[in-house]
Parts: sequence; structure tokens; C-alpha cells
Amino acid sequence: MSDPPDSHVVAEWPINSRERARLVISQYKGNRLINLRKWFEGEDGELRPSKQGIAFGVKHLPRLVEAINAAHRFAIEQGLIDNPSGSQP
Repeated sequence: MSDPPDSHVVAEWPINSRERARLVISQYKGNRLINLRKWFEGEDGELRPSKQGIAFGVKHLPRLVEAINAAHRFAIEQGLIDNPSGSQP
């Protein structure tokens, strides 16, 4: 199953050997959406969206960016991930 023709895959990365995360901006019933979802490989080899994900209006993107940045800073401060710049948070 592929994304609808009016969608744009913004980012995709592996979660594990069987699943990928995919961030897509698309349109559904006239509304522009941000969709972050797990995808898995079906028996036919095609990627299929799982039920695990979230979709919301693109108008919420600025708040999502703020939240992701705050989570990133917190994870660095807590030593959960490395600081990519190498400097102190």
C-alpha cells in the first residue's frame, strides 16, 4: 500500500528490523494532516500502515515542533541521548 498521491513523505526511519516510522503530510476530506505512524512489511513485501500512530491538522505543526524540541532538550539533559553538537545543553 502506498501513500495517497496528494501526500508527501517528510521523513522515514527504521524502528526495528520489521517496522519503520513515517511522517507524512497529506490531505483527508479536504483537511491537511500531519500523520506520524508505524509501518510494517506485509506478507506481499509492501509497506502497510499500522494502527499505531497519530494524525492531526497541520495547523498544530508549530506546537509539535516546540514539543519535540523540548523533549529533545530534556533527553539530552537526562543523558538519554547524546548531544549532537557536543556542547552542554
